[in-house]
Amino acid sequence: MNTVQLESFMAVSNFLNFSKAADQMCLTQPAISHQISMLEEELGAKLFYRTSKTVRLTEEGVQFLHYAEEILRLAGLSKARMKVLGEKSGKKVVIGVRNSIELRLLNPVLRWYAENGDGFLPIIRMMPFDSLENMLLDGDLDMIFSFSKADMKGLRFRSLAHPGIAVISNKGGSFSGRQEIGITGLKDVGKIAICRPPYCPEDLFQIQGRVIGTRNPENIFFCDNLEIVEELCATGYAFALTVDFRSARRQDLEYIPLKDVPSIPFGALTRKTGRNTALDAFLNKMEEILNI
Repeated sequence: MNTVQLESFMAVSNFLNFSKAADQMCLTQPAISHQISMLEEELGAKLFYRTSKTVRLTEEGVQFLHYAEEILRLAGLSKARMKVLGEKSGKKVVIGVRNSIELRLLNPVLRWYAENGDGFLPIIRMMPFDSLENMLLDGDLDMIFSFSKADMKGLRFRSLAHPGIAVISNKGGSFSGRQEIGITGLKDVGKIAICRPPYCPEDLFQIQGRVIGTRNPENIFFCDNLEIVEELCATGYAFALTVDFRSARRQDLEYIPLKDVPSIPFGALTRKTGRNTALDAFLNKMEEILNI
């Protein structure tokens, strides 16, 4: 069954005349008759009584009229919607994220687009670490965040910011009110929550190692991800080190800059092939907001 058959059926139903239906459809009368015959054969039902002088709908034809109208309506609606999606596809960016911190990084940029929108269409997918890079290479994602400056096979690193490291703890905790703190001031203070790469950047992991030092194991929380680290800090069980994105700070945590440590390169990985102007504009806006 196809739309030409259905449109032919509707035309004959309206005119009850094959010749007039053929004129409306810009087809020959034999072509219209052929379309109706194929439709009747597929449905296994006669749709019209035909004599040399008259044409009228059968009972089955009357019942099928409603279905034909609905199918054609849905077909037209589908075409219109696909056309709109095709027009918007040039402004679609598929973003892969790994954790809630990366989601918070997107928040101010997406707010800006929502308020000043030009049809930008963000698609956000949260996936495990190992999946994102393959999805990016396969073309299922347009970008993922990265702390690695090295260009990988098929991928390009776009620098966005060079954030510092901060100590995070609960509001009003032992670090409250400090303007900054050094590594030596952390070695024998309270419990520390840490996680390993790839859940934290390799550079941050190395700094964590310097803070842990000879700390007793009972004073170390080894965590599976950054969300657990943040919750242990928010509830006062521990402090932690984090890459300090000011736009992604949690309101229930205190952030104290860690002095005498280098900043960490942060950016986005994109594919080297192809051009996505919406992605370029998005990354430009993200870089602007991250560096305010």
